[in-house]
Amino acid sequence: MLETKEKAAFISACKEFLNFLLLCGYEDLSLESYEEFHKLRNYSGKVNSYLSLFVMDEARGPFTREEISVLSDQVNNQQLPLEFRLLLDLCLCFGLRPIQVSLLKRKDFIKDGKSGLKYLNVPRVKQNSRNRRVQFSSRILTERTASLIQAHMVSTKLPDGINPAELPLFISSNPIHLERDGNSLGSHYWEDTERLSSDYFSDESKRAVLYQKSSARINYILWGNEHRLPFSPRTGKQFNLCAYRFRYTVGTQAVMSGCSPEELADLLDHNDTNSIKHYFRFTHEMWEILENATLSRIEQKQFTAAWMREGDLVNNIYSHVCEPRNFNVIGKCAAQSVCFEEPAVACYSCDRFCPNKDVAAHESALEGLVERKDQLLTVSTANVVSVIDQAIAGCRAAIAYSDGQDVVLINVKEI
Repeated sequence: MLETKEKAAFISACKEFLNFLLLCGYEDLSLESYEEFHKLRNYSGKVNSYLSLFVMDEARGPFTREEISVLSDQVNNQQLPLEFRLLLDLCLCFGLRPIQVSLLKRKDFIKDGKSGLKYLNVPRVKQNSRNRRVQFSSRILTERTASLIQAHMVSTKLPDGINPAELPLFISSNPIHLERDGNSLGSHYWEDTERLSSDYFSDESKRAVLYQKSSARINYILWGNEHRLPFSPRTGKQFNLCAYRFRYTVGTQAVMSGCSPEELADLLDHNDTNSIKHYFRFTHEMWEILENATLSRIEQKQFTAAWMREGDLVNNIYSHVCEPRNFNVIGKCAAQSVCFEEPAVACYSCDRFCPNKDVAAHESALEGLVERKDQLLTVSTANVVSVIDQAIAGCRAAIAYSDGQDVVLINVKEI
């Protein structure tokens, strides 16, 4: 009967108290009541963040490949604020936590003169260290990311009297004011004789902390620029940008590319593999369902043979891609190496596929994709077969492109 917020506080406290009674051997404690009370769930009103990953939630879960393509293109959009473009690129590449971005300093950007590599020393924040910025992990940067960091540092106005290398990479325009006079944040808790903030921040390395953006401000840079972006091709609505959605995306893509649990734990800055098992749980389930649904079909070998025509290959490029229903040519492929993915299912959601303007061929492929989705739904849920949804969306875009309509994310590169 309590309000949600109060209920959460009381129930958490009661669980702790029941544990105390149990350990102390309190005679009047009913074990049935104890177990029933500890089974209470979802009383806090908070959404399980990992649930968004498991069900591929379109608002809070990982981004699809089509959405990633749109967001990556926006990094190059000169009309967007440079600070936002840099943060968006860092999230796309590394899936950093907001606190890690907040702790980055300008000196963490390293250019190695011998190797020519440019990398970023990212502070680690989950190692139970009392002082942050003690442990770091190096992340090699692409030329695009390195250029954005350099441009951002050049464009940022620096405060006087502080070593620029010690300043945060993302500098706050309104630094924290910790002087004794006029400080409205907690000044009534201090006696004048005890206010030593001025002396503490007279040290140059400590004064740089005044200009550090908080984690909340880092998140604000993301969602505060959502209205400047195109709509999501997945939902047809405004993007919901959150740093942890990018972490889910980086983790999911790493598993799909074959990373081991140890490699993924290092990539996402975790101490051990216990915190990243949920990525493998989802991906392995989806992989098994897709394999069982496709490899059991007797015509699978015909699909592969029709797609990989050795006689038509020039410089390892597929000159013809056939849809697996009636074997109509649906376009070309710009891949520079052999691809073993199934045509149509993989092609329509791939950035190397160049569709032709044969409407009948694309419509035949669409019928096959819809049938495939219906088959998969008999053994799984709609969320698990979201890969088919991406292919269907790409196929419909190819049909629109064939009809002469303007369609985003269609590769029309001449091969």
